[in-house]
Amino acid sequence: MQVVEYSPTLAPAWDKLASESRHATFQQSRQFLDYHGNRFQDASLVFMDTRGNACGVLPAAATDEQTIVTHPGAAHGGLVRLDAADPASVREMLKLGAIHWMGRGFKTLVYKTVPPGTTAAPNDLDIHSLWLAGARPARVDIWNMIWLGARRPMSSNLARDLRYAKRDGLSAHTVTTP
Repeated sequence: MQVVEYSPTLAPAWDKLASESRHATFQQSRQFLDYHGNRFQDASLVFMDTRGNACGVLPAAATDEQTIVTHPGAAHGGLVRLDAADPASVREMLKLGAIHWMGRGFKTLVYKTVPPGTTAAPNDLDIHSLWLAGARPARVDIWNMIWLGARRPMSSNLARDLRYAKRDGLSAHTVTTP
């Protein structure tokens, strides 16, 4: 495996991988990241397998001379990889990325994780790999999700609030779009 710096010529391979990976969200696509234009010094990486195909991408940008963030223009970042990536290959990608950035003088990596529940197949291989390497959290975010298919009984407070809203003329309708 080898690591190369992202360039616009790699955008089709990047977006193909991001769209096919069950571990990615739209915020890791080049279409989303390139929206920021020159606001950030791009430091994104593409990981290539032995056949020269992209097997992982890591959106990132430098925020100062010493710090890389995955990615400052997105709410979350993190390594996007093929679904078949095993723990050893994830560790190898993160190691190659760290070696690459350290070779360019960067000392700090701020790794923003993908929130669980926002991808088709959430997993924490990247977080585990960073932990094994001695990384420590700088902060821990809470990502609450509402599972639309899991109906819960209505609370008495919500029922009361709905009665008040109805009394005051508020109505709600279900709208479906084609």
